[in-house]
Amino acid sequence: MRHGYKLARLGRSSKLRRAMLKNLTASLVEHERIQTTVPRAKAMKKVGDWMISLGKRGNWKARMDANWWIRNDSLVDKLFGPLTERYESRPGGYTRVLRIPNRKGDQAPMAIIEYINNPLPSLLPAKGGDAHKAAERKKLRKIPKEGTPV
Repeated sequence: MRHGYKLARLGRSSKLRRAMLKNLTASLVEHERIQTTVPRAKAMKKVGDWMISLGKRGNWKARMDANWWIRNDSLVDKLFGPLTERYESRPGGYTRVLRIPNRKGDQAPMAIIEYINNPLPSLLPAKGGDAHKAAERKKLRKIPKEGTPV
């Protein structure tokens, strides 16, 4: 039984696990979307939400905590600026984990973790799935090519 275990060990000692989560957090704040394995993404979700909560708090102590975790002044400024403004009215749940196909080399389950409501193009499938894509392709086929009479 695993009573009392709140964090996945991820096959590392506590120091290496913390270092890995710090690096993933910095990448998430910088790019707002990263691709990693599913267990890492699940562990990262808690830290990513915590960073936005620190940004929303906005005081000196929260900034020092974020700077201790991220270790990059420009990323901390981004966290306390545009990222925090985006989630001011949201009470929680700032990240999402999307599963993607397994990694080709070792079949490790992969996932994308991203901040929701980000300006990047969405990775979620369009409504209707394959039928929607087929209808779009059909519309494109009906467009006349240049030089042909209409």
